[in-house]
Amino acid sequence: TDAGVRESFRMIQPQDAGLEQFAIHGDLPK
Repeated sequence: TDAGVRESFRMIQPQDAGLEQFAIHGDLPK
């Protein structure tokens, strides 16, 4: 599932995945 892929990606690249999710949601502090 899409959620499973994101979970796996976070486990592999927690920092990068976190930044990507913030960028996608547009919640990245500026």
